[in-house]
Amino acid sequence: MLQRIKKSVEKIFRQNFKLRKGERVLILTDAPLSKDVERKDPVLLEEMSERVELALNVWRVGRKLFKNNLFNFYAYPSTWQHGKEPGKEVEKLMKNHDVVVAITTFSLSHTKARRRATKAGVRIASMPGATKQMFFEQGALNVNYRRLKAYCQKWKKLAESADTARITTDSGTDIEIGIANPFEVDDGDLSYEGAFGNLPAGEVFAAPDDANGILVVEPNEGLNLFERMEISIENGKVVSIGGERFFGRELEAKLGLNRKTPTKKQLSRRVIAELGIGVNYKAKDPTNVLEAEKIKGTVHVAIGDNSSFPNGKNYSDLHIDFVLFKPTLRLDGILVMKKGKWSV
Repeated sequence: MLQRIKKSVEKIFRQNFKLRKGERVLILTDAPLSKDVERKDPVLLEEMSERVELALNVWRVGRKLFKNNLFNFYAYPSTWQHGKEPGKEVEKLMKNHDVVVAITTFSLSHTKARRRATKAGVRIASMPGATKQMFFEQGALNVNYRRLKAYCQKWKKLAESADTARITTDSGTDIEIGIANPFEVDDGDLSYEGAFGNLPAGEVFAAPDDANGILVVEPNEGLNLFERMEISIENGKVVSIGGERFFGRELEAKLGLNRKTPTKKQLSRRVIAELGIGVNYKAKDPTNVLEAEKIKGTVHVAIGDNSSFPNGKNYSDLHIDFVLFKPTLRLDGILVMKKGKWSV
């Protein structure tokens, strides 16, 4: 497999990071402890094992290709939740490197550890849920970044010119979101001090200032759902979850929707945190959130943390993206996307 991922690994460090001679690189991953093997979903454990192996292979390829750089590898105990702090040791390690590639199962993107490392000038690529297929020749990492950047700038300009976005789908989604500028671009440029983004890249996103309506997520649309899930939203917050009996009930508990007096932490998880638009024409996999939210012609809405976004005011220990496929999107009533096809 090393040969199949070699081109993408080289592209990440030469093109995305523009790695300089002598810079220190950390390949970071999360792994289950021995006690987790008996308690956790065996399918998820297998995926995690494959991701740890992928991270190791990226480290192996990187250290051979870039002999003038120090490449380190570190696996820390999984937190089992997106946005949960990985611990002081991981934060210290990140700060002691110039470049960090986080090939994890549970995302570090919305953690204080990641934000502090970014503030310290570390350049970071967050890749929660990364798969080896993303690295292959036709994978989402092998995109033309000049073209990707042009798409990002186009949609940033469009979105920032509007006050409201209305998203509808054939499955029943109908939500209106108040747009708060500015929009961020995730175009794969991680070459400047304190740069942070996802790889694969390819989206524009912002923290909304309001949201009302219903969000319908179908099975296999980036989340492990068995049934459709309906999320009711009022005044920028989730007020109820219907449909899906497994993930939906788990999410309902995390948001405290089944309690008369939810905790402050649970209330922070209810906030509509993000509106994003995918622009990566090589992204294809609808079952993987990291890739799905980048697919050209998708829109995603997230709940939880947005404190690292421009104008983002909500800190939470949770961030979950809900990807909508073949959406219709109107900005200030003007049709800009119809069933996943760009109208502009």
